[in-house]
Amino acid sequence: MNILRMLSRDISYIALPALAIGVAIAYINASGWLEKFAERIHLNLFMFVGAALFVYVIIVACVLMRAWRVANENPVESIKAD
Repeated sequence: MNILRMLSRDISYIALPALAIGVAIAYINASGWLEKFAERIHLNLFMFVGAALFVYVIIVACVLMRAWRVANENPVESIKAD
């Protein structure tokens, strides 16, 4: 469990800043794109944050599922495969 916690923390160091930058760029681009239309709507920043949190959950889940599978794998089978 400690190894999985450490992996999720290490992934968070990379994923969270990347997601924050992505949300900012997406919000700015979407705002600029929507300004070109005659009818205007207001963008909700929480929609972008919610999408970023959803992507973060998917990232962490994929990493942890793969790490769990590798940790519970028989090492002899891994050596035979190489």
